Amino acid sequence: MKGNKMKFFVPGAKDAQQAEEIYKGIKEFNSGRVKISSRRIFAIQYIYNNKIEHAEVGKVQPRTDDIVLTIFETEYVYYVCTFNHGGGSGDPVIISRPDVSKINDFES
Repeated sequence: MKGNKMKFFVPGAKDAQQAEEIYKGIKEFNSGRVKISSRRIFAIQYIYNNKIEHAEVGKVQPRTDDIVLTIFETEYVYYVCTFNHGGGSGDPVIISRPDVSKINDFES
């Protein structure tokens, strides 16, 4: 994972305003479960089945074969949201905080 900060975006959004609306909608969809922090995460590296994996907004999530739309931080876990997993339907991919080794935020 590179240390460079990426400008905030949501895949498929036509402009910054639509990206904000989509982001807020996905956050609201998942907020009924737990409190989601205001941190905007671009990518995380984590351990899954004893292998290092990587989830990055705009790239295919290996566990779902869907494009990552958003990554949210909660008190105990991270939510990796794709269209079919937390992005409007279904449950997000849940990554335990202790399994995460690197985090890249969007630029603020």
